[in-house]
Amino acid sequence: MGTWEKVAELPGGYFAFTPDGTAIAVGDSRGGIHFIECESGREYARIESPGGEVVQPNGFTPDGGILIVTAPRKGVVYRCDIRSIRRQLKGWQLDWDWPELPPEPPASPAERVEVVPDAGANESFRQAMAQGKAGRFARAVGLLREAVKVNPDHALAGAALSIELTEHPKLATSPDEAVTVARRAIEGRPTSAFARIALGVALFERGENREAARELATGIRYNSGRTRAVVWYTLCRARLLGGDVGGAYLAVRPWWRGWIEENQEAIGIVLAMIKPPRE
Repeated sequence: MGTWEKVAELPGGYFAFTPDGTAIAVGDSRGGIHFIECESGREYARIESPGGEVVQPNGFTPDGGILIVTAPRKGVVYRCDIRSIRRQLKGWQLDWDWPELPPEPPASPAERVEVVPDAGANESFRQAMAQGKAGRFARAVGLLREAVKVNPDHALAGAALSIELTEHPKLATSPDEAVTVARRAIEGRPTSAFARIALGVALFERGENREAARELATGIRYNSGRTRAVVWYTLCRARLLGGDVGGAYLAVRPWWRGWIEENQEAIGIVLAMIKPPRE
């Protein structure tokens, strides 16, 4: 029988393995990314995200030179050039205590680029995200509708539109619109975690708890078990209201763990306020 050996305590729940599986990049709740050796649990490097925003490592390029991270709260994808960072540090005699990366692959020959309608959908989606962050939800919904009109298979735009309509039902053209656009997003990309979660949330708001729970669980699974605490909370409620008490119980722990992780700064402030004075 094999044994389980704890190697390290991870500073966060979002991570990506290097291509050779020898290390892992882990995002924390304060905008940091920690690079940890899998065999020993040793942290050999740490970098900070732009502006200290919370980011999620999603994967490395095959040569390990680029780390792709996302900032869910801003709807932004970042390309972190690990090779360039190490090159700069090496010039200051501060390189990481880690083996050299392989040589940068040669640039591929220029290829013909064709303009496709999706470019317009992407631009509308980008503008919609900016409008939503600014609190202009009606404008955001209008731009998302434009995006899915240009490209009905744009899963991100469809999922985002469904979420906005669920949160702001007065902007919907019908009570079923949020569910309809989420289903259409899934048709365009069946493995989209965002679209599955959007459909689950929309179904939950309509009281279709069992189907909502199925879609939410599928979305979480497609995202390798990583999602925000509010999604786990919705899954817990959907399962409970749908009669699946055992399934609801299983969602409680990741819900609370995610909530604590996302609110560490606020929890720290509260604990500091209630800390008893020294005698």
